Amino acid sequence: MSVYGCAKEIFTNNEKSGGRNGSWRVMKMFNTFMEWHNYKIHLDKWHRVEVGNSAKKIEGLKLEINDIHDLSLSDHRRQRECDLISQLKEAHKQEESYWS
Repeated sequence: MSVYGCAKEIFTNNEKSGGRNGSWRVMKMFNTFMEWHNYKIHLDKWHRVEVGNSAKKIEGLKLEINDIHDLSLSDHRRQRECDLISQLKEAHKQEESYWS
């Protein structure tokens, strides 16, 4: 699955499970994460996904997710964010191997 497809799927799934607040929070976290790592994918509230060329690879970022967000988050919510990063890393890996 492409990074584009993965991003869209993650946002849709989180919206279903988290309600309006959950989807907004996941969307904000996703956009912040992507901006910090110069990966030009951006989600907005209308479910559009804008994709540009990546300047950096998504790698070794599972640990960094805890630095981006308040450590007082429940373990469950932190795990959801770590799962999100893992899915993005996997999608990126698959996309790279497709083009190599």
